[in-house]
Amino acid sequence: MNRVFLLLVLVAAAGAAGFGAYLKLRSLAQLNRQLYRLDQLLIADNDDADQRAQWAIRGLEAAVQKNYNQPKEVALLAAAQRLDGHADSLARTLRGLGEELKHNACRPNTAIPTAAQLASTDAAAQLLSPDGPAYVNLHQQLNKYRLAAQALNPNKKAALPEPAFAELPLGAALASLSQLESEVRTTELNTLQHLSKKVGATTLRRHLAAFSTAASSTVAPGSIYQAELFLGSVLDLRFTPAQMRCNGRPVPVDSNHVGQVRFMAPRRLGPAVWTGTIRFKANGRDTTFQVRVPYRVVRR
Repeated sequence: MNRVFLLLVLVAAAGAAGFGAYLKLRSLAQLNRQLYRLDQLLIADNDDADQRAQWAIRGLEAAVQKNYNQPKEVALLAAAQRLDGHADSLARTLRGLGEELKHNACRPNTAIPTAAQLASTDAAAQLLSPDGPAYVNLHQQLNKYRLAAQALNPNKKAALPEPAFAELPLGAALASLSQLESEVRTTELNTLQHLSKKVGATTLRRHLAAFSTAASSTVAPGSIYQAELFLGSVLDLRFTPAQMRCNGRPVPVDSNHVGQVRFMAPRRLGPAVWTGTIRFKANGRDTTFQVRVPYRVVRR
């Protein structure tokens, strides 16, 4: 009786273990299918990110041209285009590895990998072993891309983890490749956004100020002084470095960035004129404004 009972217990335990193993295998199969679907979703997202990167490059090109192709901005645009080329090359490498993984694992080739094929670790182990040429090439490309992005945006560390494919089933390996491509595109978009802030014409800010113009620069004792008083808009030179000169000589500028004109009047009596010059960059080009101010030298 005891032997029969013990045998029944062993059979029940074996059955429970088998059922547990079945549940585990079923869960793994579901996970691999979910990873494969994730891979397909990431591929679509990466295509969209690639398109957005192209739009960003075109936006940079337009901004540089609008700003009259300033040398520094042309250099930044060239660097952005090189980074985009690195990103495209990496994306092609990652997509190619994914296709080769599916080709090696899905024999005979099927449109959608089977559960057994998705669970297989052989393809990833053979193609993406740490010492294999495919992995070494991917590692070198990632390092080159990481350094290029870091040089253009030093304050933003490129989130490009080192890939690890050891013992990964096909579904997980495909999803890992697509996720890495997503990180590549995210790094590119972040860098392009950073560069866009350095390209383009500086917006010239303005503020209101009171002005007056006198009917005459001289007035006799007891006579009527006439002038016009008005409100005008002027450039705020606090945000636009400018050079001011009077008769060719530098003019001191106060804390409000207003030039203070002072000079020794000529000794000869009669009409005279002084010339004021303000030079600054507008839309990337050197711009000069000049004003001639007549006055009269009289005896006191």
